[in-house]
Amino acid sequence: MKKTMIAAGVGAFALCSVASADALLLYQDSDDNTAPPPDAADASPWYLTADIGVNFAMKADIKENGYAAGNFKFEPGMGMNIGVVYNFTKMFGLELSSGLQWNKVKDLNIDNPVAGLTVAQDSGDLYQIPFMANFVVNFNVSDKFDIGLVAGVGMQWTKFKSTNTLTNGGAGGPGLVLFDTVTWDHNSIAFRYNFGLRMNYAITHNVRLGANFLFTGSTEVNIGSPTDTILTPTGINFEEDKLKDLLNFGIGFGVEWSF
Repeated sequence: MKKTMIAAGVGAFALCSVASADALLLYQDSDDNTAPPPDAADASPWYLTADIGVNFAMKADIKENGYAAGNFKFEPGMGMNIGVVYNFTKMFGLELSSGLQWNKVKDLNIDNPVAGLTVAQDSGDLYQIPFMANFVVNFNVSDKFDIGLVAGVGMQWTKFKSTNTLTNGGAGGPGLVLFDTVTWDHNSIAFRYNFGLRMNYAITHNVRLGANFLFTGSTEVNIGSPTDTILTPTGINFEEDKLKDLLNFGIGFGVEWSF
């Protein structure tokens, strides 16, 4: 599923690039060569971007470490970003950005569980705060409408917390039902990459409103050692768990303001 989503994202990114370039050529070859108004021509190369929308965090697999394996699933959540961009030319720019992605943990699935084991999700949150450097390519389709392609790398701070109740369903013996609570609560840093598409419409010479689509991914994310209400008090400690990666797809609406 992840490979399919990544391949689809890359394909869409490439397709949008070709379509945007064709649109730009058609616009440049048209008979409408009217010069832009003076205030637009003198627009600053600096502008701010801000957007907010929905973030879909994909299923995250736990890297097997010898005692357990499985995955976490997440509810749709919120994503927001803010950045500052400098355009070297009308087409190319560099953006420094940050933001927040938040999702509730939906459930924990354990691979090959013992007979009778059930897992209930009590609570859980995933917070991702990126610090990114993005390369931006802008295509001016018309004097008011433009399409931008974004690709970048950086780092992300991750806060992961999940509390789960495990029940053995009476497998411990006749009439014996055991309850156990396992909790992860950890902060970590990981490498991050992203690419996306922006579409904007100018409402004034220096303000544009639009929509954007952003795919993000990370390297392994350390979620720390879980604590267990039964085993931890006895002195048994678990190794640190890691998510193989964190993949997200976001859709947002925002504003760009040149200053």
